[in-house]
Amino acid sequence: WGSENGGYRLMNPNSNLKCLDVAGASSADGAKIQIRDCATSKAQFWDFDVRSPGTLRNVASGKCLHLPGFDNSKDALLSTCNGSSAQKFRVVAKTHTGSAPAKADLDKAKANVTNAQ
Repeated sequence: WGSENGGYRLMNPNSNLKCLDVAGASSADGAKIQIRDCATSKAQFWDFDVRSPGTLRNVASGKCLHLPGFDNSKDALLSTCNGSSAQKFRVVAKTHTGSAPAKADLDKAKANVTNAQ
């Protein structure tokens, strides 16, 4: 869990630091998403918002993680982002040791931006 390469690696702390990875660093629709040893490849870096459900966008391809079904027979795939429910996820940090700003601070910052515009 750390920002590099314009995104974050999603690591499983229970699997000897394995990361969410696009197989073969592919940018093709339908490329398999897998768990493998963490590396510095942009195929392992994802852009997302921890404050609300949304897409997991791969930094290298700009495409989204797509989960067509919630059972063991369906692979997670890379796909052109389309906003469907199969591409909406909520990322919850379990081992992150940093902190996020309080909601009141975010609301104040948004109000200041709105007022400045």
